[in-house]
Amino acid sequence: MALNTTAWDITEYLEDEEGIAEYLNAVIELNDPVLLQAAIGDIAKTQRNHPHSSSSAPKNGDAVETSQPRAAAINDGAS
Repeated sequence: MALNTTAWDITEYLEDEEGIAEYLNAVIELNDPVLLQAAIGDIAKTQRNHPHSSSSAPKNGDAVETSQPRAAAINDGAS
């Protein structure tokens, strides 16, 4: 008997900046650059499909501040 499943899309559940931040932080903690790249794509897709979900998201050309502790955590795992 075949198991019927439906596609699951994280972008349907990333509803606000807090949810996006939690998702991104969880992925960063896994220290997997391929997963991080996919998560960034998910976030971009969310912002394209639901522009109201993150009204203060950076626009093209805007400067983006980075968090040094997070960047350091990623770099530590790369060696």
